[in-house]
Amino acid sequence: MIELGKKARDKISGFEGVITGRAQYLTGCDQYVLSPAAKNGG
Repeated sequence: MIELGKKARDKISGFEGVITGRAQYLTGCDQYVLSPAAKNGG
């Protein structure tokens, strides 16, 4: 299981961000929410 707060990259789109959420399903499919990193000063 990947920890919340870690940096990650989507394999399909190449989007990079911080993992802010996770969903686990009985079928074994795990999904993660990636949020963009904050800009400097913002």
